[in-house]
Amino acid sequence: MENKYSPEIRFNEFSGDWKKRRLSDVLIEHKELTKGDKYPIATSSRKGLFLQSDYFDGGRSGIDETLIFSLVPLNYITYRHMSDDSSFRFNKNIMGTPILVSKEYPVFTTNEEANDEFILKHLNYSNKFSNFSHMQKKGGTRVRLYYKVLQSYELFLPSVE
Repeated sequence: MENKYSPEIRFNEFSGDWKKRRLSDVLIEHKELTKGDKYPIATSSRKGLFLQSDYFDGGRSGIDETLIFSLVPLNYITYRHMSDDSSFRFNKNIMGTPILVSKEYPVFTTNEEANDEFILKHLNYSNKFSNFSHMQKKGGTRVRLYYKVLQSYELFLPSVE
């Protein structure tokens, strides 16, 4: 695979080649953990991010607010790292407040070299990433997409400008 790509269909105001990049070059992992009593607890699902109180119709039994959760700051992205069918959904926190998710869920944002919305759309809707995630099945019934593996994924990115 070449290191440069130029889309066939372009808007007039855009030019320049897209460059092949690893996600490890443009993602910044956020590893802040906190107790469950500071911010709302959410779940990352295929339909988006939902507060557990809404997703589980009034609350989820057994949630101990003294447990440790991953903090998802505003505009950061998270995902459930396990799937029954190799499909993963990446969700951006646009809830108006930091939220908490399972400490098993990776949390990240992008650096200044990538647009987070571009990355988000690619991960959620491209056939290329879907094929990559299906290749992660190593046996058993569940597929895991660990953050380290996600970072190894390569895609073509336009310049932020």
